[in-house]
Amino acid sequence: MKANKKKQKGLKAFLSTVAVCGVMSLFQTSCLSEYAPGNYYTFTGETVADFLENNSEEFSNFIYVLKQAKLWNNMKTYGHYTCFAPTNDGWDSVFAMKGVTSVEQLSQKDCDTIAMQHLVEETFYTSQVNSGDLLPFPNLLDYYMLYSCRSETDEFGTTRPVYMINNMADLISANDTMQNGVVHVVSNVVLPSNDYISDSMGKDSTITLLYQALDATGLRFKLREFIDENYKIENEKDSCEDGIKYSTGSETERGVYPAKRYIKFTVFAEPDEVMHSYGINNMNELVSYITPYMEESFPEIQGNYDPSDYTDPNHPLYKFVAYHILPEQIAYGEFNVTNKEPEDILSNYVKRSEIDIEDFYESYLPHAIMRISTPEKPANIFINRKGVAPVEVEGVMIMNDTIPEPAKNGVYYYINKMLMYDKDTRNKALNTRLRFDAMTLSPDFINSGARNRKYVSSDPVSTAFKNGFVKNFSFNAESKFYVRYRNHYFSAYEGDDMSFKGIYDITFKLPPVPTSGTYEVRLGYFAMKSRGVVQIYFGDSEDNNSLAPCGIPLDLRIIPNDPKIGWLSDSGSELNNNEDKISAYDKAMRSRGYMKAPDCYASSNTTLREQGNATQMDGSSSGAIRRILVTQYLDCNQDYFVRFRQVLDNDQAEFQFDYLELVPKSVYAGTTPEDRH
Repeated sequence: MKANKKKQKGLKAFLSTVAVCGVMSLFQTSCLSEYAPGNYYTFTGETVADFLENNSEEFSNFIYVLKQAKLWNNMKTYGHYTCFAPTNDGWDSVFAMKGVTSVEQLSQKDCDTIAMQHLVEETFYTSQVNSGDLLPFPNLLDYYMLYSCRSETDEFGTTRPVYMINNMADLISANDTMQNGVVHVVSNVVLPSNDYISDSMGKDSTITLLYQALDATGLRFKLREFIDENYKIENEKDSCEDGIKYSTGSETERGVYPAKRYIKFTVFAEPDEVMHSYGINNMNELVSYITPYMEESFPEIQGNYDPSDYTDPNHPLYKFVAYHILPEQIAYGEFNVTNKEPEDILSNYVKRSEIDIEDFYESYLPHAIMRISTPEKPANIFINRKGVAPVEVEGVMIMNDTIPEPAKNGVYYYINKMLMYDKDTRNKALNTRLRFDAMTLSPDFINSGARNRKYVSSDPVSTAFKNGFVKNFSFNAESKFYVRYRNHYFSAYEGDDMSFKGIYDITFKLPPVPTSGTYEVRLGYFAMKSRGVVQIYFGDSEDNNSLAPCGIPLDLRIIPNDPKIGWLSDSGSELNNNEDKISAYDKAMRSRGYMKAPDCYASSNTTLREQGNATQMDGSSSGAIRRILVTQYLDCNQDYFVRFRQVLDNDQAEFQFDYLELVPKSVYAGTTPEDRH
């Protein structure tokens, strides 16, 4: 390649770093925990198009398809693009597959597909993800690509890591920064997968037993959904750069409807070798093994299913397989919020030695949830793990040493143990305070990219949603429903929140509880003068008229240090970090139906617990707080609903919905006081 001097310098440094990492990898079990090598090289005045043209003898094929796809001018103009540029040496497999001998013989559709597969409308650097992660942004085809690593030993016996995209193309050079984005040079054309996730799993020879179970239960066909064809945007401007302008607090933002509504999945799969370790070698042995656990966990199914009909939702095998599925696609690095730069959502106040970073998700199995956590040590992600020093329940590890290429409607991960929603999981691992970030309450928030939408200071953009196309939520025509971007300056749990505006009336389904019993249902929010007043209702019917009001309307404008709530700083002059005084004031707040916000998952420069009396840019007071909505018996097999109805005659008075807590009596009234995290 005839590269300019800056390019040659960058590539030399890149390869040098690879060599160093290669030596280091001799002392490591896997390169998947390492960032890819590569530095940032700024080409002043040079665009992505300039870079490709300056090296046209190497990229002429790619330049041709960009021009045919009408995307070449985008590479010349302002924007934030990531371009994976395949060299001309990497096209032979494409030509052979399409039965052509040159790029000019490719069809228009092929050119469009190849061009869009290699472009992302967000800037992505290799330092932003770990190997083994899906890239944080989808490409122009709305596919997420896999960023992975393999070890390679040369003729001299030196081992080095080789970084790949979709297990197809090696990363030759990375992080070449342009005025309008970044270029990563790759060795081959990365063709998009046309497989559904079930098809992809069917081709994997290491998970044959789980795939047989997926097929036998009929769930394989459920995993072939992708796009909701009933979803339409009446005004195209609402789903593009114009969006819908609205105010939140002291800021003006815009909400943009997703252009499409995707149906995607995450599946957890025990490799055959894991099944073998449990004495399971065929389908009959799998059914025999899991049936006692499932019948104990779900006593209502005993005698109520045909043992030969695996498609019956009451069958133990169906329940076993359904619990392996989440109805949203989640990248390995996005199960939980992390403190990875540059999105430092969690502050230094997070007590990682005392509590794991965790989120809860509702599975495809009705009335079943998963607790997915990222402990400080070991540095892995686990399902249904509980406890920190000591660990009470070890849980199931999501393995990251090998992650299969994502399908067009999801991704699957290998796990190291049998995953079951059994009695021990319900009574032990999930006998805890269940804190659901509002962004996990509907798979549409995740599949649309709203949950992890990045903050752009020059133009903050949120995601707007339409009634009828948000699973678990319904709202009236006057409701304006936004999921805001993630920002580490937000005084919000995990750095994001949901905003309702208009004369809204919104009802949502609560996540299920793992066991029947008495629970506290709590709402986490941030009080400000721009908020509204809501009447909150609760009950077990989707019919709004059947839901019972939870006391008097909740005034979201009342700041936590108001005497009606009684918030005081733990470190202030009155409490002065005195544990007895703090506990007494916490009890006094509880008697009024309030609790301080948790002291971790903080944003800005302090914890949410200490942000009960914050100051906005306009000088007004605000604060983070929890409200206890109801305390009552919840049946683990019953759906429950919460309704928020704006009672102010002010369509600009907003409601910030941050998180929800479902807390069993064993925790909030247990012998050990509930922790403040």
